[in-house]
Amino acid sequence: MHAKISDTVGVAEIRIDGATIADVTYSGDTKNAGTNTSFDSVQVSASGGHNISDFYICDTTGSRNNTWLGDVVVRTLTPNGNGNSSQFVGSDSDSVNNYLLVNEQPVSSAQYTGSPTTGQRDSYTMTDLPAGVTNILGMQLNTYMAKSDATAASGKPLLRTNSTNYYGTTRILGTTYQAYTDVFEINPNTSTAWTATDINGLETGLEVG
Repeated sequence: MHAKISDTVGVAEIRIDGATIADVTYSGDTKNAGTNTSFDSVQVSASGGHNISDFYICDTTGSRNNTWLGDVVVRTLTPNGNGNSSQFVGSDSDSVNNYLLVNEQPVSSAQYTGSPTTGQRDSYTMTDLPAGVTNILGMQLNTYMAKSDATAASGKPLLRTNSTNYYGTTRILGTTYQAYTDVFEINPNTSTAWTATDINGLETGLEVG
C-alpha cells in the first residue's frame, strides 16, 4: 500500500504481485478536511485465519528505501556465541556464555543479562543469513530491556561491525520489559549498503547508559 495525505495530490494505491489494482487506487483529496499531514499509526488486520509476514514500512524521506521495494523477505538472526564484550551478569549469576540467556524465540524475560554499571556492555555473535542472499535493504536491531528497581537507568543497543562499536537510541528504562527497534539502512562503518559478509560478521548487544 502507498498512501499520501494531501488536499490535492493525495494518493491511495494498492499493489498485488507488483501490479497496481485500479479498483482500489485513488489520487486527489485524501485529507478530507482534516489537519493531519502525516500518519501516526498503521493498523493491519486479517480475517479468516490469514497470516501476515515480512511486513515493512517505508516513507519518502532520505535516499534509500523511499519507494516500493518489491518482493522482500525479512530474515531473523539470533545470538549464537560470545562477542567482544561479556561484562553483564546473567540470570545464572555468572558472565559465562551470556548469549545462551538471550537467544530464545519468542523473547522471554525468564532468562536475562544485565549490569548496574554505566558503560558496561555485552555483545554476541549472530547466526548467518541464508546462503544466496545478496541484496540487503537494511538491518533492524531488536532489543528487549527493563530495569530491576526504582533507580534511574538507561540502556542503548549496540552494533559492532568491522571491530567498531556503534549505538542505537538510548532509552530510559522502566521496570516493565519493553521492545525497542533501531534501523540501520546502511553499514555505519562504511556508509554503504550492507553486504552478506557484513551481516554475517557483526555482533549485537547492549550497553548500560
